[in-house]
Amino acid sequence: LLESNTNGTTSSIQTMDCSGFIKVLSSLCTGVSEQEKGLITEHWHHIKQSCEEKYTRRNTIVPIGENHIEMDNYGHFEYLPDQELEYGVAQKKFLRSVLKVSRDNPKEAYCSVRTPDGSNVTYFLNELNGHFNRSIHEDTVVIEPLPSEQWEEPIGRRRLVHNSASDETTEDTYAKFRDTNNAVPTARVVGLHKSSHLRRKFVATMIPITGALRREDNFILVVPMDYKIPRIRIKTRIQHEKIQNKRLLVEIDGWDVASMSPHGHFVQILGDVGDLNTEVSCLLREHCIDLSPFSANALACLPMVDETGWKIDEEEISKRRDLRKSCRIFSVDPVGCQDIDDAMHARELPNGDIEVGVHIADVTHFVKHNSALDKEAARRA
Repeated sequence: LLESNTNGTTSSIQTMDCSGFIKVLSSLCTGVSEQEKGLITEHWHHIKQSCEEKYTRRNTIVPIGENHIEMDNYGHFEYLPDQELEYGVAQKKFLRSVLKVSRDNPKEAYCSVRTPDGSNVTYFLNELNGHFNRSIHEDTVVIEPLPSEQWEEPIGRRRLVHNSASDETTEDTYAKFRDTNNAVPTARVVGLHKSSHLRRKFVATMIPITGALRREDNFILVVPMDYKIPRIRIKTRIQHEKIQNKRLLVEIDGWDVASMSPHGHFVQILGDVGDLNTEVSCLLREHCIDLSPFSANALACLPMVDETGWKIDEEEISKRRDLRKSCRIFSVDPVGCQDIDDAMHARELPNGDIEVGVHIADVTHFVKHNSALDKEAARRA
């Protein structure tokens, strides 16, 4: 119904005459009352008006810094040149920050900036208006604060999130929750810092493709385990049946303007969805837990263990309070656990009270300060 007619610096909207279509709808509504026909016509006019307003907002040339840049259907636009970004940051027109997507609503994010007086200012970004501009959670971004008349109010948990197949949440879904009286400072992303191109890899699962879209251009759509990360379009030659119901490790290569999703490539298959070992491994990866073996220098710091096992020496026992005979000490760790680092005891005192003791392992006895093991453990923390 709407199409763009952009020529250089101007942009116009051409709309179809929908009166004939409304008559067709009315003619198909056989057996319904005039009141119901009126509701259908009113609903159609509302949809038409909503589409025109969104198209006007998202497909017009808007001023950004010293430029006039055209937005796509998602409110995204090309990043400004690095030189202009640096100049804007130096002139305080732009601000550098880290994008933090909300845990309550993946369409909302915040960027905190420290002001010259030492205070912090937090800016709100609404992806429904394209404020993320193809950046993702934890990207280092350059933002442009918007004028106060364009400030918005975050919604947060006041909307039940429904993940549809297309993942296209409309502005109308949010509009009834917004209150301009509670608007907060709002900004939009105008560029990415160079460090944002070194993103981590993501654990994801393929969305099954059926029908006419099957094997189209060898692309698949995957949903990251981290809901703050958008769906990623992956190009692969692997048969879809081999990676369906699998946990995949994928990497984002970029995000084109006018595209709803970033594009990337497949790295490896991590295992089956629902398999305990696979799920644990994926969780560790998602939280950036280092799974690599400890170095030989770090392992050399551990005490020597012979065939009878490790035992504390008598000199160390003499320095400590020994409760092994006066208390019944037990561990709450399951059978076969290899890291029993806490224990408890309980006993009745002469006055009838119950004494409960908690015993915590003295890690400093095994990990000496600034040793190779201490430094490597700090790096992995």
